[in-house]
Amino acid sequence: MTDSGDTRIRTVVIIGGGTAGWMAAAALSQTLGRSGVAITLVESAEIGTVGVGEATLPQIRDFNRLVGIDEAEMMARTNATIKLGIEFCDWGKPGDRYIHPFGAYGEAIGPADFYHYWLRARGNGGDPGSFGDYCFPIVAARHDRFAPPDERPASQLDRYSYAFQFDASQYGAFLADFAQQRGVKRIEGKVVSVATNPESGFIESVSL
Repeated sequence: MTDSGDTRIRTVVIIGGGTAGWMAAAALSQTLGRSGVAITLVESAEIGTVGVGEATLPQIRDFNRLVGIDEAEMMARTNATIKLGIEFCDWGKPGDRYIHPFGAYGEAIGPADFYHYWLRARGNGGDPGSFGDYCFPIVAARHDRFAPPDERPASQLDRYSYAFQFDASQYGAFLADFAQQRGVKRIEGKVVSVATNPESGFIESVSL
């Protein structure tokens, strides 16, 4: 706080790195970087991170766009593959397989959604095929194929999205480079104590 009573936040400290910490750092560097707020991340290389395959949802693409990440570069740095949905095996009974797609089934016909017509066709003794046959990401995934969505209204490829499967530790390292290039300061160390304000409970400082 300044003598004039200015209580604006001047410094943000993020404790802990990994995917979560560096995602926060990257987002804050993009949204607050021009405001003059100093962003610092504290982590310890001795603690390290767990290197696992991370399954993401399509919202990861919104995050990447928010912070200005180049998708092709990110995929190359993290050994990422495209993910069109989530497959559940043996959930109903042994042998069952179900894909929850990142997209819609069929097209609405008149006032009703597509699945009403599919159910009616099946109920009338017909064989409309598997419901998944009418969903582009499911069919593409079954055939190991992919095409980027086309968001133009007249396109037939505008009703689905996609996500990624990547190495979480490599994604964290990629974000660390990304954020530090945009002004985030990294401090090596372990937190040994935290001082809080006795009245508000707010954190006032951390000791390494």
